[in-house]
Amino acid sequence: MAQMTAAVPEDDFDLDEAARLDDASTLGRGGTLNAIGAACFAISAFALVTILTRSLGARGAGAFLESVAVFSIISRASVLGADLGLVRFVSRFRGMGRIGSIRPMIAIALVPVLAVSSTIALGLFVLAEPVGRLVADAITEDQVASYLRLLAPFIPVGAVYLTLDGCAQGFGSMVPSVVVERIGRPLIVALLVLGAVVIDTSTTALALTWATPWAIALVAMSLWVTRLLTASERTGSTGSHVGRGALARRFWRFSIPRSLGALLQLGILWADTLLIGALASTKEAGIYAASTRFLIVGAFAGLAITTAFAPQISSLLARSERARASSLFQTATVWLILLAWPIYLTVAIFAPVLVGAFGEGFSEGAVVLPIVAAGFLYASSCGPIDALLLMGGRSTLSMMNNLIALAANIILNLALIPSMGLRGAAIAWTTSIVLTNLLPTLEVRHTMGYHPYGRAWFRAVAIAAVTVAIPLLAARGLIGADRAGLAVGLVLAGIAYTVTVHSQREHFHLDAFLAGLRRREAGAPQPGDPAVLPSATTPQ
Repeated sequence: MAQMTAAVPEDDFDLDEAARLDDASTLGRGGTLNAIGAACFAISAFALVTILTRSLGARGAGAFLESVAVFSIISRASVLGADLGLVRFVSRFRGMGRIGSIRPMIAIALVPVLAVSSTIALGLFVLAEPVGRLVADAITEDQVASYLRLLAPFIPVGAVYLTLDGCAQGFGSMVPSVVVERIGRPLIVALLVLGAVVIDTSTTALALTWATPWAIALVAMSLWVTRLLTASERTGSTGSHVGRGALARRFWRFSIPRSLGALLQLGILWADTLLIGALASTKEAGIYAASTRFLIVGAFAGLAITTAFAPQISSLLARSERARASSLFQTATVWLILLAWPIYLTVAIFAPVLVGAFGEGFSEGAVVLPIVAAGFLYASSCGPIDALLLMGGRSTLSMMNNLIALAANIILNLALIPSMGLRGAAIAWTTSIVLTNLLPTLEVRHTMGYHPYGRAWFRAVAIAAVTVAIPLLAARGLIGADRAGLAVGLVLAGIAYTVTVHSQREHFHLDAFLAGLRRREAGAPQPGDPAVLPSATTPQ
């Protein structure tokens, strides 16, 4: 790999003020909208796990969550990386004024996804019993197999839906993802599963109530993407200057490595749960899966920034605006730290209190949270690093990073679970989290010349650590690791954190975001705004 020699600014104060305001405003609007959606998603996901654990117990919830893990891995693998491919190419075509290439690109993406996902779904339906024996213990393997048989027909639905979700993001609108994927589908799932456990806790009822919202979401997302595409074609040039064959080669040359990378990422996310079920017991798998949901809440908070960041950075990279790209990356990193670190620190310090929400028998999960939280703290400090690597066209590097991390995850799980149980699984997952962020950080610096570390980065880390960790630790030490200690700690940390961040808002470019919003409210078009790019649609 050749070293990039082009210089990029260390901090975005070197940029034109109008560009800085516009980039912060665009990222902030998308990030804020996604943060709302992420919060709703996290609440619904937590409610779902709580419903399952309190109604089915650790073993029953473990069987269901292991089935969900298999469904998630297979449906995500069936996307073939087409979702991120559409994020990248739709946003690039819009930025370059090549609207006519978008419709054939969508067809190029969807046809293979539908064919592959349908084939894999049939295979899972036929092989449900051996898969159940592989991932579950002898007590629950038949139950897991029944879940898998019922979920298998929904794999093509999920794969096509996830692909279209990426397409919607490529159009520069975060609204479809937020409304349908972050709010609508998980909320419907939680409500339907709640109804099922009240009325009928049979395998069939639980599986169908969890899976049916995927079909509802597919219909909604299809209509939304059609609307975005039609509006885009009305407002931009429709001339396509590249043949379908050339489009397909470009698209799949990028997306296929990404498909493997996405599969590896999902393997990292669920390998612990599946291996605990295989090497220990389904009950312990349920405890582990439920406990780590608290950390996923923070990950979804980070995803709010990453989702808004990806299409925006893709457009800047396509136009070779390196200074703005560097500034946007460092701003996104700072915001991610400010958003996610308070969550991870709270989870790590008050783990015993939080796992008590799942009912009796889940206290063992408290040992997991501080270990994995450390990995997530490091990950968020690297910013949306993998998104930058991918949007820079380096999907093969991303795939290799995830392959290394998954290999480390599996090896450590196999070595540590038999002797250390849940703690060993936590160490394995934390190691893979660190690798999936350390490796791309080094690669982005070496091949693209970007890094997340500006002066605001150090300020954000210090503020989050001091104003959140110290009050929480003091409350736990003085009051105790109970609900009262958690409540007092959150109040003290919340006040200290909010006041400090507000006083430092200019250093974190929050002033730029607010100024950008005021300018937009006044109706002034912004440089680089999707609304004034040659190929753009009006923001939704």
